[in-house]
Amino acid sequence: MGGIVSATALRARIAKAEIVVDLSSSISAPIEVTMLHANRLFFLLSLLMAFSSCASPRPAESSTAAEGYNLRIDGNNVSLAFTRDLTVPEFLQLAQQVTSARYVYNRDQVANAGPVTLVGNIHCQRSEFPSFVGTMLHKHGLRADVRGSGDMQYVEIQPIGRG
Repeated sequence: MGGIVSATALRARIAKAEIVVDLSSSISAPIEVTMLHANRLFFLLSLLMAFSSCASPRPAESSTAAEGYNLRIDGNNVSLAFTRDLTVPEFLQLAQQVTSARYVYNRDQVANAGPVTLVGNIHCQRSEFPSFVGTMLHKHGLRADVRGSGDMQYVEIQPIGRG
């Protein structure tokens, strides 16, 4: 099963795996590699590529500062910092990104709530974020009531004191 494989042939085999290896810069004489060694090298490189693609962490979601906040969601971990004050509708859009909940509100009722301000950073679990949303809304005279169930569940935002 022997045989000699040239550096060019080895590069061609490696190129099939979409790996670029430049052997010519350090080689002045032909490389003597048996077919068995070439196949093992190809197998190991393929295996390395497969493991590296599996081990890649899920990319974190993030928002730009132009939206008024920096948000990072990494699995169940949430990090948040405001770059400016947000309106209540903007804050609810942010909350929707984190919680995946549907928020329903009357535009006139939230218009007078004033800006939502956060000084510093928030680091919490994703499951804790609805509590943070409720606290921030409460500071603006609003409450969040969960309505419906299953696929029809939503969060109704209304002024405190209204039923």
